[in-house]
Amino acid sequence: MRIRNVFGTRFSGTLGKELVASSWKGQEYVRAYVVPDDPKTPRQLEHRQIWREAVAAWHALPDEERAGYDRNAMGMSGFNAFIGRYVRGRRAGKIPPPGPHGSRKAPAKKRPRTRNVR
Repeated sequence: MRIRNVFGTRFSGTLGKELVASSWKGQEYVRAYVVPDDPKTPRQLEHRQIWREAVAAWHALPDEERAGYDRNAMGMSGFNAFIGRYVRGRRAGKIPPPGPHGSRKAPAKKRPRTRNVR
């Protein structure tokens, strides 16, 4: 949303730490800036950690797997589908937390051994 002052200058978003220009149901308004409350409860901190893990797990996926999520996501991006699935799985205890180094790399797939036959 953009607000114009009497000089024609347009404003959008926050103006320093004093004002916020916004709109609600088509009505534009300016209000005082309020510092958001962040109680940092144990559950909130745990949930934020799960989200960080989910994003790291997405970035660790091979391109082919990401493309599969993009193809199969219904009405959302593959990223959103993956993150939602990951967070629900962690909350339900179906996905274990990552190891001590914070990485969640999938184990390398073993290729079947082939012998040279002459």
